[in-house]
Amino acid sequence: SAGGAALRIPTGLRHCLLCGETLATPRRMTQHLGGKKHCAEVAKRHFVATCASPQKGVSGGCTAALPVADGATALGVLADITNTHLGASVPEPPDFALVLLVDALTKHKHQTRASLE
Repeated sequence: SAGGAALRIPTGLRHCLLCGETLATPRRMTQHLGGKKHCAEVAKRHFVATCASPQKGVSGGCTAALPVADGATALGVLADITNTHLGASVPEPPDFALVLLVDALTKHKHQTRASLE
């Protein structure tokens, strides 16, 4: 995937299957995905997958130094691994409904405020 690929996380998801974190609300998922715990798990999985590839090593042991990734490449790896693990996750129905309700109320609030100005 190209660097900086978009994260495709189901609306209302509040449990990260990648690192096992369960968040208080689905609104915190975006913060979690950029946090230390999630990024460390993505880096670990990327390192293991890269070291296990035939080009880099055998049986999970790297025989050569891994190249240092630039920011765009790192964001692409983050998006690829996150999307692979979380993209097919199914959020709990109440969490999904909560996000839709909050989005609708926020949109209505902004429309009402704009019409009063």
